[in-house]
Amino acid sequence: MMPNELRLQINELLASMTQTELAEKIGCNQSVVSLLASGQRGSRISYDLAMRIQRAYAQTKGEKE
Repeated sequence: MMPNELRLQINELLASMTQTELAEKIGCNQSVVSLLASGQRGSRISYDLAMRIQRAYAQTKGEKE
C-alpha cells in the first residue's frame, strides 16, 4: 500500500473517531496515529500495522453501507 493511500484511510477513519479510539482499534499509541495522520511516519510502519489499518477501514466502510 502506498503511504498516501494509508494516510487517506487514516484521516477518513478519524472523521468518525478520535485518535485515541483509532489507536485502540488498531493496537498502537495515539502518538503513532498522530504521526501517521500528518504523514510523518507513513513509509516507516510495519506490514502488520498497515494491515490492521486496512481492516479497520474496511470494517468502518462496511458499517456505513
